[in-house]
Amino acid sequence: LTRDNLAKRQKVEKMTCLFCEEKESCQHLFFDFVVAKLMWETISSLVGRDMGRNFESIGVCWLSNKRFISINVINSASLWAIWKLRNDFCFQNLAWQGIEQLLMRVVVLIQNCLILLPAERKEEPTAFTGKLSSLSKSPKMLTYR
Repeated sequence: LTRDNLAKRQKVEKMTCLFCEEKESCQHLFFDFVVAKLMWETISSLVGRDMGRNFESIGVCWLSNKRFISINVINSASLWAIWKLRNDFCFQNLAWQGIEQLLMRVVVLIQNCLILLPAERKEEPTAFTGKLSSLSKSPKMLTYR
């Protein structure tokens, strides 16, 4: 649970995001804090489509009856990568190493999901992971705008 949701159930000492000092909420964690914004901006530029403004912008693609299956895999992997990284910070005392740490998690999660896609739908996410992996190895190209 994000800290704002956890606080509804029990007393929470520190309500701030593990990445920054803002109040942690789902919207903040997945879309509004600087690392999430950079991740979504990077993904949007590689996909050629505006992605990751909020949950509604992601949910629209889920309702399209498989039309956006590749986009849905990318979105799901991206959200899961942020969540897993946040939890590793919280429970495993993982240290921040840079945006490439998050982007490589996205790559691995997409690669793990490829088995779920029909053969004719694997090309786009595979090409995307190649681009993202290459970009992640050149962190000077990843700057917040």
